[in-house]
Amino acid sequence: AYLSDDKETGENRYGYKLDLRQRLARSWNASVNYAEVSDENYFEDFSRSLLLTSATYLRQEGRLNYSGRYLRANALYSQFQTIDETIPEANRPYKREPAITFSTNIPKLNSFKLDLYGSYTDFQRTDRISGPRSDMGASVAYNFRKMYGFIKPKATFRYTSYDLTNVAMGQNATPDRSLGIFSLDSGLYFEKSSFIKGRDFTTTLEPRLFYLYVPYKDQTDIPVFDTGQNTFSMGTMFRENRFTGPDRIGDANQLTASLTSRLISADSGDELLKGTLGQIYYFDDRQVSLSTNPAPAQTFSRSDFAAELYTRLSKKFYMYNFFQYNTEKSELGVFNTDLRYTKDARRGIKLGYYNKNNSSQQLNANVTWALAPRWQLNASARYDLEVNDFLRGNLGIGYNACCWGIRVDAQRRIDNNSEYVNAFLIQLELNGLTKIRTGF
Repeated sequence: AYLSDDKETGENRYGYKLDLRQRLARSWNASVNYAEVSDENYFEDFSRSLLLTSATYLRQEGRLNYSGRYLRANALYSQFQTIDETIPEANRPYKREPAITFSTNIPKLNSFKLDLYGSYTDFQRTDRISGPRSDMGASVAYNFRKMYGFIKPKATFRYTSYDLTNVAMGQNATPDRSLGIFSLDSGLYFEKSSFIKGRDFTTTLEPRLFYLYVPYKDQTDIPVFDTGQNTFSMGTMFRENRFTGPDRIGDANQLTASLTSRLISADSGDELLKGTLGQIYYFDDRQVSLSTNPAPAQTFSRSDFAAELYTRLSKKFYMYNFFQYNTEKSELGVFNTDLRYTKDARRGIKLGYYNKNNSSQQLNANVTWALAPRWQLNASARYDLEVNDFLRGNLGIGYNACCWGIRVDAQRRIDNNSEYVNAFLIQLELNGLTKIRTGF
C-alpha cells in the first residue's frame, strides 16, 4: 500500500510484503519473506490485522531448504526492521548473516538410533557483541518398546564455540562449551475394557518417568544471542534443555513423573477423553541462568504441578483445559480452557478463558462462518475481566468470486497510548494477480 503526501504527517507512507515460495528441485525449495513499512504508526493507521497493530519488528529473510532421505539442511539470511524506534539498540534482534543448520535421519540399527545435528550462525548487531556461533551435537539412543511399555536411554554430546567481536576488555572472545547429556525415558501401558451406558470403551493408564542428568558448567562468558527460557507446559517437562537455544544448556539432575489416562471408543477408535498429570522433582539446585553475571541458584525442589484434559464432547465439539499450580507458594500459576465447535472447514467457533496468577483474566472468542458459498463471516473479540472492558474486537465479511474477492472489516482496539481506536477497512483482491488493501 502507498499513500502519497499524507495530510496528517506530510510524508509519503507505504507498507509492503513479499512472500515467495518456490520448489527448485525434488529435494530443494526456497522462500522469501520480506516486509517493510514507512513509519512506526503505519499499522496503527492502516492495518486490518489486530495482531500487527502491536508489532514491534518486521521479519526480512530469505531461506534455502534441502530435504533428503538421510539429511536435512537449511540456509537462512535474516534481519528485522525495528518499527518502534524507542526500543534500545541493546534490545533489538540480531541479524543472522547467515544461519546454516543440518540434521540427519539415519535409519535405526537393531533399535539403536544415531543422530547428528549442527548449526553455524553469524550474529551481527551494531556496537554490540557479535560473531559466529558453531553448535554441533551427536546422540545415540536405544529404544526398547513392547506393547506393555518402553525404555529409552539416550546419551548426547554437545559442543558449542564462538568467535566474538566487540567484547569488553578482559572478556574471553573465543568461549566454548562441551557437555555430555544423559536421559532415560520410560513408560508402561495398562488398559482394560469398559462397558458404559451400552457402549464398549477401552480405558488406559500410562505412567511415565523421565530422568535427566546434565553436569553444571559455568556459561557466564557466553553471550545470549537467540536463547530464552522454555514456557512451562506438559511438553517442556520432557525436554533435555530448559532453555530454547544453544547459548545455554541447563544443568539438571531431575525426574519428571506423569500419569496419563485415555478413554477410547471400542467401535470407532476415537479418543474421547485424555487427561495427564505431571511434575518435575529436582535432586540438585539449578545454577545455569540466562544472565552473563553470576546469579542465585534455583533452589526449589519441585516444579509447578501441571494437569491437562482433552475432551471430545461430540464429533464436532472439543474442549481443552490446562492447569498449572505452584506447589511451593500454594498459588495458581496458569489456568486456561478452550471450547471449539468445528462444523466443517469453513465454519467454526472458538471460546476461551485465560487466567494467569489470578492477576490477568481474559475471555476470547473467534468465529468463522460461511454465510453462503461465496460469503464468509469472521469475528473475534478479547475481553479483560480485570478492567471489565474489551481490549480488541473485529468483525469482517468477505465475498470471493472466481477471479476477484472483496473484504470489509470493522475493528476496535486499544492503541499504544491506551486509547480506543475505531477503524473501517476495505480490501480488494484480484485472484492470481494482486491485492489492493489498506495494510498487511
